[in-house]
Order: sequence, then C-alpha cells, then structure tokens
Amino acid sequence: MCLSNGLRSESGGREAEDVLFVLCPFLIVFLLMLLTGCHASSSPETKDVVVFAAASLTDALQAVADSFERAYPQYRVVPNVAATSLLARQIEQGAPADVFFSANLAWMDKVEAQGHVGGAVQYPLSNRLVVVARRDSTSMAWASLEPLVDQPRIALADPEHVPAGIYAREGLVCAGLWDQMAPQVVPTLNVRAALLSVRNGAATVAVVYASDVQADALVQVVARWPEACQPDIRYAVARLADAPNPDGAAAFVAFASDASRADLWEQYGFRPRLSSSINDQP
Repeated sequence: MCLSNGLRSESGGREAEDVLFVLCPFLIVFLLMLLTGCHASSSPETKDVVVFAAASLTDALQAVADSFERAYPQYRVVPNVAATSLLARQIEQGAPADVFFSANLAWMDKVEAQGHVGGAVQYPLSNRLVVVARRDSTSMAWASLEPLVDQPRIALADPEHVPAGIYAREGLVCAGLWDQMAPQVVPTLNVRAALLSVRNGAATVAVVYASDVQADALVQVVARWPEACQPDIRYAVARLADAPNPDGAAAFVAFASDASRADLWEQYGFRPRLSSSINDQP
C-alpha cells in the first residue's frame, strides 16, 4: 500500500516517506487502470472521476460522491484519500487524477503554481481544531489548552508538511504552548492517523479537526480551541489540468461546492463556506 495510517518512526521515517513519494504515482496508475478496466467491463458508459482528497474528508467525501453519482449516473467517483501534502506531491509526479481537494490553501497554491490546476479553485469548507482523548480515559473536559503540556504523548499530523499539523502548530504557538509540548509530540502521516493513535492507545491525546471526532465513537473532545488562536482552516478544490475526465471533474467540483450541499457537509462536522471567493468569511 502507498499509504499508512500508522505513526511515523523517528528513525528512517523520512527516508521511507521519500520512497513512497517516488513509488506511489506509479502504483496509483496501475491500480486505477485496474479499477477503470474492471468497471468498464460491467458499465461501458460510466466514466471514473478520480478525486485526490485530504484524509479528513474521507467520510464526507463518500457521502458527497454517492449523491453526485445519483445526480450524474454517467460518472463514478474514485476517491484517493491521504495527507494533502502527499497527494500534492503525487500530482506533481504525474499521478492520474481529475480533482484535487486540499485541506489548506498552501498546497493548492503550490500545485496551481506548477501548472497542474485546470479550472477555477473553489473554497467550499472550513473546519476547527479540537483536542481529543479516548472516551474510557481519565481525561476530563479542560477549561483551556494548558493541560496539553502535561500529556506524555500528543498525536498530531506531521507539522512539517501535513495541513492539520501545520494548523495545530500555528494554534499552539499562538497559545504560547508549542515550545513546552513539542518534545511530547508524536507526528503522524495524516490527521486520521492521529485520531487512530488515540483510539489504539499509542497517544494519550491528539489534536484533530472537529469533523474527525464524528468518525470515531471511541474518542471524545476534551478541549475546544480558544477563538483567539483558532487558525483560519480552509479547504480548496479544483479540476486538474491533466484530468483524464475533465468534464466529470468540472461537474464534481461544481457539485461539491454548490450551496445545496451545505447540509450534507454539516452532517459530517464541516463548516460550509460554499463560495467561489477566497475572501468571503465562513
């Protein structure tokens, strides 16, 4: 598998990750060819729309895809979910994809600057950070983020390149806690891996998105982020310039960004922006 939901080891992790960045585009090409071929044999008029999407979108994306396929039966959505940073690097290396759904603006901007974006970028969603622990733990609701410094293992998506981790570090720097808690941070490959690390006991708490909490009944929110230090979390989605299915990609981007999807996104804990303007506030 190209992707792992485990924790990144301290030794050899970066080297292994670099190998994945090189190999994944070619493995994805092979797997998507198999998927497309198998699907074509049973429904020759259906075309795949390959969506590279941030890991935090996993559950909501499937619901949106199901709704999209009902509205556009000529298309089938094929999701590839992982850390935004990994997906961006796969796109840079030529992995076949129709749509890029990023968890932050920086990676979308980078992909666009390299000429890989083929349509207008939409900014349909926002999110919020929270601190979570297992429901059966002794952690109680915190009045602030300060108890984080006393936690032995704090999971969060790798703050060097994964949006959820970048946002978390930004918010913790704002709160004046990052330097104190940095030694206890356990970086993970994506935000869902951080959630999993709390679930399986590898970390005592994790910093994740509010939307992620709804994906796991075994975790609970122990602290909500102070408003003054809540990062401006924005998702961006666009059709890719080399999309194998440009019409399907354009249809999916428009569908996912339409105001009529607001209730669906909210069901999964996201805050719909549903505006084409980057400057509009959520």
